[in-house]
Amino acid sequence: MIALAEASAMVGLLFSVMAGIAAATHALAGIVKAARLGVGEHAERRHPGLRGRVRCVH
Repeated sequence: MIALAEASAMVGLLFSVMAGIAAATHALAGIVKAARLGVGEHAERRHPGLRGRVRCVH
């Protein structure tokens, strides 16, 4: 029974690590895209009227 709990905890940890990596990758891709486009243009395209803000909130 303890082994099952440990395995379950390991799977949970693995999923949380994978989710963290996916989120970091997504954020990094957004930063790279914004840098290539020019941050203002990127934000303006997604959200008209947000020219003043740097961060693009999806």
